[in-house]
Amino acid sequence: MTVRPAAPLPLAILRTVMQAEVREQSSACTKPIQSKPGISRALLCDCVLHTRMYVHFYIMNAPLSLRFFHLFFRGFFRTVTEKIVDSAVLFFALIYWFKKGSFKQHFWESVLPWVGAICVIIIWHAWMSAVVLIREIREEQERSAVQRKSPVLLASGEHAMFDVISKPIPYYRPKIYGLATMLCGVAMFALYLTWELSSSVSLVSAPPISLNAIPPSKPEIVLHDPVLHIEPENKIVWSTRSDVGRIKGLYTIILHNSGLEDADVMELSQKYFLAQRGTGIIVKSIGNVVRNQPMRLKRKSKLPIHLDFNPYLDTFKEVAANFTEGPSRAGVFILAKVRRHADGKDYTFSRPYGLFNFDGVAIFTEGTSMDSVPVQLRPQFLTLHEVAPYLDSPEHWTSVTKEVTFDANGKPHIRLY
Repeated sequence: MTVRPAAPLPLAILRTVMQAEVREQSSACTKPIQSKPGISRALLCDCVLHTRMYVHFYIMNAPLSLRFFHLFFRGFFRTVTEKIVDSAVLFFALIYWFKKGSFKQHFWESVLPWVGAICVIIIWHAWMSAVVLIREIREEQERSAVQRKSPVLLASGEHAMFDVISKPIPYYRPKIYGLATMLCGVAMFALYLTWELSSSVSLVSAPPISLNAIPPSKPEIVLHDPVLHIEPENKIVWSTRSDVGRIKGLYTIILHNSGLEDADVMELSQKYFLAQRGTGIIVKSIGNVVRNQPMRLKRKSKLPIHLDFNPYLDTFKEVAANFTEGPSRAGVFILAKVRRHADGKDYTFSRPYGLFNFDGVAIFTEGTSMDSVPVQLRPQFLTLHEVAPYLDSPEHWTSVTKEVTFDANGKPHIRLY
């Protein structure tokens, strides 16, 4: 006989009957049944059989999204493996949370480990639900082609046979994996937003500071010097800004206030240079980008600095080609003038970065592999280590010379050196 449902069951009834489905099908007819007067035991067995067949057909034909999310929400702390995984993730999040500290001062940093733990658990259960659902559907489709015995006996004493007809689900694997991927994407996006909030920089325009308006500090108040780092400090950075249509010459570095005092960034300069070695080392200024709007850089916070070498790459190449006395080295000199917010004391921080070649594919700091040259090749190359001591001295800086000449036809020719 073929079982076809007449109407869909409500979800609450479906869940209740599904819990009873895990029992053996023959138990309903082998155990004693308390029947009411006028209702035979065979009739009750037949009702139980038809109900289970109805539920089985409904589950096989329910929407994939309903079956997927049913397995997903049912999977939390259900099996031993899931309990171990969920508990381990929450346990490590708790340890990280306690070690991080600063619960009241840094709200988003305190929330980040718990959001991360929840996202990891969601990703785990999403893929486990997809695997389990695909296995169930495959087994259901395999069983649908086989006749199954009914616990109801015929007049001859043999078991009645019935078929469960299920409609094949087209492309169920891509659909299920798509649902799991969508759920994982939502979890990863939530984690990314939380991470951005925890690592964002609180930049507030700093009001003008008058030294006369600052009251004398009390003897018991100890002020610390600001500790600012221009990062990375010992690393090669490759340009990866393909999202704006160019993959060379664009970089992002960080001004990190790792100290205990708030600081006001009064001026931030990017001095693009081309250093050349002849009889001595000279530094030619190619471009200068200055941001002099005061900004508050709180302690333990970071300020991104965006570098763009593209406007100066052609100038680097031309000036270096016209210099025949020795090697050249292009780069940028970062200079940050800051003021301690508590009392207005001024400080200066700086760091040079060398450009790997005139195509702008990478920048590097002193001490990296790009800054080391074999002894036999040193006359042919100028390292950043040699140039760095000259960058803090204004007397070693000079400007690029522009020479304009005219040919026989009166056409001007510009030469930079």
